[in-house]
Amino acid sequence: MFTCPQCERRCKSLSGLRRHENSIHQNDPGLNVPVTELRRIYHSNLNGTYNGLDITPFLLSAGQRCDRHGIPVPPGTLPEVRTVNTNDDWSPFQSRAGFELAEFMFTDSELSRRKIDKILELWAATLVPHGRSPPITNHRDLHRQIDAIELGNVRWENARLKYNGPRPEVTRPPEWKTAEYDVWYRNPRQVITNILSNTDFDGHIDYVAYQEFNGEERQYGNMMSGDWASRQSVRFSCSMFLPA
Repeated sequence: MFTCPQCERRCKSLSGLRRHENSIHQNDPGLNVPVTELRRIYHSNLNGTYNGLDITPFLLSAGQRCDRHGIPVPPGTLPEVRTVNTNDDWSPFQSRAGFELAEFMFTDSELSRRKIDKILELWAATLVPHGRSPPITNHRDLHRQIDAIELGNVRWENARLKYNGPRPEVTRPPEWKTAEYDVWYRNPRQVITNILSNTDFDGHIDYVAYQEFNGEERQYGNMMSGDWASRQSVRFSCSMFLPA
């Protein structure tokens, strides 16, 4: 295991540690602003009420805590307990060696199927006298184990797109107006759900809209610090019964 020197986060590989440091602890000296009086202001309606009136029946969202199905929960409700794998659990890989081998071949080196099969064939040959086999047998087994990873588990989807607007009156229109494009994507809503439910990001995500000020000057850090997030957090779905 590799431990981050800044937050003591434990990563299974050195490349994983580097990715963690670059995404969480990356500091750009040019973006550092002297802090005089840092304060945050949260919207006054982010408590499930409007002028003292319970607005739960009339709002899609009013800053209320919900369970994973989007159903509001009573104040003080404890979060659901997530099952955390032990440090020696490398499933769906057979062992740590299998995990790091897959990461090296598929992510770091991006080896072709032919090269993957050749490396694994040579490895298997060295293990024959011992009656053993490598943790991954061939490229099909590699892809099978990678596809069995449950973390995230958002399936790839496919769509074909083609421009169908007006075309210029020329003999040969631009190629992009006649070509058909194969687009692969994952459901953004499900991806965001998985990010928010991942405890590894706890303390690194702002879950509530806010306005942040450095002294008297407002500053922006991410989407939740903008005005759009505040407006969406208290957006009415039915306001005809609410007092002005």
